[in-house]
Amino acid sequence: LFLAMLALLATTASGHSEDWGTLRQSSRLLVDQASTTDLRQLSLPALDAHWAITELGRCPPFSRACASFLDWQQEESLLRQKFIKGRTAEVWKHYEKRAWGFDELQPKSGKGIDNWGSLGVTLVDTMDTLWLMGLRDEFDRALEWVRTELNYDVDTNLNAFEASIRSLGGLLAAYSLSGEAVLLDKAEDLGNRLLRAHSPGARLPCSDVNLQTGKAEAQAGFVALSEVYTPVEYKVLSEYTGDCGAAEAVESVLDNVNKTMDLTRFGLAPILLDFFTALPYPTRGNKVALGARGDSFYEYLLKEWLWQDRTDDFVRQVYDAFLSTLEESLVTRSRGPLGNWTAILEVTYPHPSVIPKMDHLVCFLPGVLALDFLSSEAYPESYERTGASSKMRDSLQLAEELAATCMEMYDRMETGLAPEITRLNTEGFEDDSGSMHNLLRPETVESLFILWRATHDWKYREQGWRIMMAFEKFSRVQYGYSGIRDVSAVPVVHDDAMPSFFTAETMKYLYLLFSDDSLLPLTDWVFTTEAHPVRVVRGGSRCGRAGRPDNSSEATQAPRTAMQPVCECSADTKGPMARKPRQCASWHECWKGGEVLQAMFQ
Repeated sequence: LFLAMLALLATTASGHSEDWGTLRQSSRLLVDQASTTDLRQLSLPALDAHWAITELGRCPPFSRACASFLDWQQEESLLRQKFIKGRTAEVWKHYEKRAWGFDELQPKSGKGIDNWGSLGVTLVDTMDTLWLMGLRDEFDRALEWVRTELNYDVDTNLNAFEASIRSLGGLLAAYSLSGEAVLLDKAEDLGNRLLRAHSPGARLPCSDVNLQTGKAEAQAGFVALSEVYTPVEYKVLSEYTGDCGAAEAVESVLDNVNKTMDLTRFGLAPILLDFFTALPYPTRGNKVALGARGDSFYEYLLKEWLWQDRTDDFVRQVYDAFLSTLEESLVTRSRGPLGNWTAILEVTYPHPSVIPKMDHLVCFLPGVLALDFLSSEAYPESYERTGASSKMRDSLQLAEELAATCMEMYDRMETGLAPEITRLNTEGFEDDSGSMHNLLRPETVESLFILWRATHDWKYREQGWRIMMAFEKFSRVQYGYSGIRDVSAVPVVHDDAMPSFFTAETMKYLYLLFSDDSLLPLTDWVFTTEAHPVRVVRGGSRCGRAGRPDNSSEATQAPRTAMQPVCECSADTKGPMARKPRQCASWHECWKGGEVLQAMFQ
């Protein structure tokens, strides 16, 4: 206040006729011009800049942008982007010095750790980030390591999904951006090894595979819905190598899940599946969810369609079914004294009951919905052909509502960082005492980036910057950024872990959030679930369904088989695992009939 009064006296003495009454009036005008929510989305520097330019007619402090608030926003975006690039370069310097070639750097102790097969996962996962940020010397040193040190002929068991999205996707994206042939050679070698997770006779790939022996297994007895389907990575591999085997393998996954789950009608499936039959795995832990073990399956329905230049009508049909069932069955809107919030619920399977929680992982969904809207604006004829054009405004509205919910997960915490899981109640949100940790996840900033590109609403850049500043204040440690064990408690306790996705995804999306739209335009590039950009194939892929003359799917052409799930429509049970099953047209017939769901949806 003292400094403000000095500034006021100085401006008055210099000939500006501002007095206290005028300043109060300006403040009221600013409040009148924006709702409370809008003001909340602006940082203090943004409010100062808006006031200085629009009300006082002056340059904001430490700024050369005097003409308009838009000029200040552009200047500020460049400064923030430069800051994020600098922090990424700093993290990479520590990785090079202390953990070069290790899977991850422990940012507090400064030690390297191999927790993904000793295959330099952070290095491979981050190469495209280095390229995009213009850190070419760092990229070249990483490229030399890939050329001389990276070897996938090792006797180690890997999770096929994580290896596909982090390492295979990283190599393919780095090749897409740089054109360095060695990256494609390494990707082809790794991809062929990972494809051995598709065991003969099994309808779905196993969760784990040995890179050297090719032995595949599902150690838990089941596979996760999200982990069996990584179409973009393998279709890109086929497109780049000319070998359609990879594309056909991943297409068979969607075909087989469609056979048992009737995806073209319902669009949803439980998260745990029997890898041999593609039927729901019989366990009390099974459920329909868009968070852990379900998320990227639905994300890839849209992204696969977009990457193939919107030519695969079967995939679009499944995605449209997902959108319809999502709104009808999993979206909940709270209108309570603490605000109006939209969230995504989970539902147990096969006995339907609502689980009132939302994983941070679900925050990928606003970005997917916004990406669909953005694409519909660029290519209206494709959406009119598939009948999806009428739904796009609703998709954008739902995206904005869900993004607000995701930001509330951050804003309600003492640290300004979201926990892994947030519980829902009739009045809004509550803590999940066992899931208050933060892993530096990217899903919310990914959605903010896409929403910015789709709407150019400044609040999304402000929200992303708040997250970056929260990372800076509470997650930054000596050699990087660390996860936090409890985001509701200050001072924080760090877990000394910096997952590869922090530099591969989180920092990349924050950088892109403040970039010009011409950097990787979303009509020309598709980001994998690990944020690896690959260029859209104009005219469609030469492999798989999009390369067939009739654009067809085996699943839609073949008659329905006897392999239908057995689901419990009867409540006649004696104990939690006792069952009196009957054959239904699909498991959704039972799921839709649940009394809890009926009450919830009404």
